[in-house]
Amino acid sequence: MKLRYIKNSRDYNRIVVVPERKYKNAVRRNAAKRVARELFRTAKPSFSGGHDCGLIMFVGPYSFHDRQRQFLYLSRKAEL
Repeated sequence: MKLRYIKNSRDYNRIVVVPERKYKNAVRRNAAKRVARELFRTAKPSFSGGHDCGLIMFVGPYSFHDRQRQFLYLSRKAEL
């Protein structure tokens, strides 16, 4: 998982989720996007406003909790 971000002029954050092309079919790609959106939704109250975030999802045998740890680590590292 990679997190890219840039400041925007709004009071709130926005996110775009991009799954890697190596996902075998649309069902798996959409499941990865749903997980990423849920991670963002649950962590949103702790973020400071005004960022556009891009989340790149890579294929792997990750559980929801593995993804959550990755996302929280990346967001802390980015100081969001």
